[in-house]
Amino acid sequence: MALKRIQKAVQEAWCQHLLLVRPQEAYNHGRKQRRSRRVTWN
Repeated sequence: MALKRIQKAVQEAWCQHLLLVRPQEAYNHGRKQRRSRRVTWN
């Protein structure tokens, strides 16, 4: 599905952005996401 691909691309770009701008926050955010395993798109 194209939408899923777009969402994945956006998420990856956002992760790259966070890693460049705020590595510590991105690291904490990633750990939280892995624990909950639920991603909601608002």
